[in-house]
Amino acid sequence: MAIKSQSVIRQTIEVSVEKTRPSNTTAYTDEDTISEAASGGTAWVFDAVVPEAGAGGRIVKAMIACDDTNIVPVMTMYLTNVTPLGNLNDNEANTNPVYATEVDNYQGRIDWAAMQDLGGMSESVLGAADTKLPLHFVTAAGDDALYGVLVVRSAAHTPTSAAKFTVTLTIEPD
Repeated sequence: MAIKSQSVIRQTIEVSVEKTRPSNTTAYTDEDTISEAASGGTAWVFDAVVPEAGAGGRIVKAMIACDDTNIVPVMTMYLTNVTPLGNLNDNEANTNPVYATEVDNYQGRIDWAAMQDLGGMSESVLGAADTKLPLHFVTAAGDDALYGVLVVRSAAHTPTSAAKFTVTLTIEPD
């Protein structure tokens, strides 16, 4: 018996991380990091992006959202398969990825278009029609996570105190 058609449905994994920025309204400038703390900031950790440690996949959709409805800058997330070693503190100049120690672990970046006010939040989404995706990656041996650093890219921005940012990645594992 011959098979006339066959369809393969890929499983996707969706992982979201939310961070609440510090309780201040200090303006961001180009290349400033967005994090949860002005001192002791941490990477955006996307756990379980693949079914097993050391595996790879493709980011096929990436969304950034914020509860601040007056946010319009372009944002970039730098992704590595290890914890970034550069600056992770909020509202300080980004130094990630660190070439000397992370060039082999750097997995690429997601460049969102300017965020848009949707009434109750601001957001920007990259999907299948965008030429920036899919973004291929491989997690580190013994790990199933990707690590990100969120950076303001295109314009100065005065944030709302304690604004919440959520980044959601939709992934097709290899």
